[in-house]
Amino acid sequence: MGKRSSGLNQAPDGTWIVDKRVLGQRIYKRTGSSDRKIAEAYLVQQEVEIRRGALLGERRTRIFREAALRYVEENAHKRGIVREIIAIKQADPFIGTLPIDAIYNETLAVMKKALATKGAKKKTGLKARSINIILGTVSRVLTQCARRWRDENGLTWLSEAPIIDPVPETDKRKPYPLSWAEQKLLLSELEPNAADLVLFLLNSGAREQEACKLEWDWEIAVPELDTSVFVVPAEFGGRDGTGGVKNGEDRLIVMNSVARSIIDGRRGKHKRFVFASPRVKDAPLYRLNNSGWRRARARAAARYRDEVGTEPPAGFAHVRVHDLKHTLGRRLRAVGVGFETRQVLLGHSNGSVTTHYSAAEIRELITAAEQVCFSHTDAPTLTLIVSNAKSRKSHARKLTGAA
Repeated sequence: MGKRSSGLNQAPDGTWIVDKRVLGQRIYKRTGSSDRKIAEAYLVQQEVEIRRGALLGERRTRIFREAALRYVEENAHKRGIVREIIAIKQADPFIGTLPIDAIYNETLAVMKKALATKGAKKKTGLKARSINIILGTVSRVLTQCARRWRDENGLTWLSEAPIIDPVPETDKRKPYPLSWAEQKLLLSELEPNAADLVLFLLNSGAREQEACKLEWDWEIAVPELDTSVFVVPAEFGGRDGTGGVKNGEDRLIVMNSVARSIIDGRRGKHKRFVFASPRVKDAPLYRLNNSGWRRARARAAARYRDEVGTEPPAGFAHVRVHDLKHTLGRRLRAVGVGFETRQVLLGHSNGSVTTHYSAAEIRELITAAEQVCFSHTDAPTLTLIVSNAKSRKSHARKLTGAA
């Protein structure tokens, strides 16, 4: 077989891996081939380019996969890195072996089209927002190549980062705030634990994972008001960025009387988690958006058809967990709660909003949140106008009914 070149290693599956440092630069590639000559040829080519660059002061040609590997290694601590790794894996079949200076809008067109197109293993392509997440990750990797990473000659890996245009998000679904009648219908179809969680979300402004993973240790008493609040720590969430706190700051959750009744009703059920999993011992709920939620949503839509006599609005038939937050936001706005107060209650990042609150400020927040408990009876009937683009008409949806 001959003497093996330095820097070549054979993986357990028989394929060759190139891993060698030349003049301080790492050459790394999983060839995916069991032919050693292919790995040797690649290694020789990269060695020549590195030595040529050192001699003539030229940039070495680097492929996207090499840049992506360094990006992941340097950002392993970053919030959301798991999601970025997924995006890199989705982009790799299209641009993994492309030179980084050959990646720009035109060369990404094939990837954009393929990701949006129906494939053999998926019923539909990715939504525009998902494709833009991938494009954003690619852009961040190339920006590091152009601005931060330099070779031994002091040259950046890339002379200039390209401007990568996102795809239009024409398929983005609009928020659907629930009416009180729709809320009652949905709650009646959920199993008790899920119904508790939904009511808490509708009255606290918490995000799905903030509520699912809510811990009793995060509860802080406010004796001046004879109540308590929850403070979700900034570090909660994990590297995939889906665990909870969205903006990397401590998250204050205040509760109106409805949310408070849910919390008080769950005391003593689990020593750590407020909404503990009924199936996995000593674990929190994984998520609300599961098969049980989707079945309950379908049953509620069927009952809407039978009880109201018309087809349910598309938004209600496919209501999302995130629509619960939009529902609270609309109700707060309807009763006249100011923008900045709504931002705090809904946990939105706002540079003008402090992360430290006095008892008086917390009283103000609770008072604002309390108003939605009675808005379905005390406030005048509200009408939401929903445009129908296909027919160019509009219809009114009465937001009425008991909670």
